[in-house]
Amino acid sequence: TMSKAFFSWKMISRSDKLNKDVASNMFAEPDTPWNVRHPRSKFTNGWEGVQAFLLVYVAFTVTYRLCFNIEVVGFALFFDVLVDLYFIIDVILNFHTAFYDDSGDLAGVKDGREGQPVADLGAMYLNYLKGWAPIDLLSVFPTVAMMFMNTGGDGAEEIDPSQAKALKAIRLIRLAKLLRLVRAARLFKKYEEHFGPVLSLILMFGVIGLVCHSITCVWFFVGTMPGQSLDAVH
Repeated sequence: TMSKAFFSWKMISRSDKLNKDVASNMFAEPDTPWNVRHPRSKFTNGWEGVQAFLLVYVAFTVTYRLCFNIEVVGFALFFDVLVDLYFIIDVILNFHTAFYDDSGDLAGVKDGREGQPVADLGAMYLNYLKGWAPIDLLSVFPTVAMMFMNTGGDGAEEIDPSQAKALKAIRLIRLAKLLRLVRAARLFKKYEEHFGPVLSLILMFGVIGLVCHSITCVWFFVGTMPGQSLDAVH
């Protein structure tokens, strides 16, 4: 009983220390090797701030464009390419991001021969592969797949019904981009204690808006399928 109580006290102490370090270093720039991203550095917080806005963009545009068969051209196409590149780079960065282990110590960095910190790439790779890597890789799959697949264009050419079905099936691959929204849960968990109920309130309204948006898009998509009509039945 005494050993269990001591172990619990030790874990609580380490957790409190970690929370204090996180709060004090939220916008600090820790000293890490050049090929290691600290999970609480200024760069990481800025990068993830951009990610929050891009996740909102992805959440609302993917279903809208798919269900309404919207052609993406011009600046919108250019911006989409930048967004896709961002998430591909994010996967690479995640493979090189240090992390806190169960004891509250920073892992992914170890002491080198001269006492200088060096990257522990094996630990970082294994931690990411055991965690969010599979979902993140699937979320960037549509971008890579579209580079090697001929979608037949979005617009102007006349195609027969069989080609139209194949084209629609290919476009459904883009729905995998919605897996990127899982990252929002990570961001919420990471910054929940720092931003408090404000973040919870923003998330709640965001989820409500996204659900209403998705239902509307799917309703239109189903209503415009072959043999269906949005017109009222008389």
